[in-house]
Amino acid sequence: MKIFNKIIFLLFFGIYSSIYAEVPPPMPAPPGDGGDTGTPGAPASPIDMYLYLLAIVAFGFMWYYHSKTRKTLG
Repeated sequence: MKIFNKIIFLLFFGIYSSIYAEVPPPMPAPPGDGGDTGTPGAPASPIDMYLYLLAIVAFGFMWYYHSKTRKTLG
C-alpha cells in the first residue's frame, strides 16, 4: 500500500506542477548591444577553448583513482 501511495503522490505532484508551470520571460538585451544576442558570430564562452584539455585531465584523474583503488587477486 505504501508504494501505491507514493505513486499517487508523484502523479499528483507531476500533474500539478505541469499545470501551474510558467515559461520564464525572455532576457532583455544588454545595453549598447543594439541587436540579437544569439547571433552566430557571438564569441564562445572561455571554457570552450579548453574542453579537450579538461576531458584529458578528467580521464587522467579517473585512471589515477582506478589504479589506486583497484584490488589485486594476490
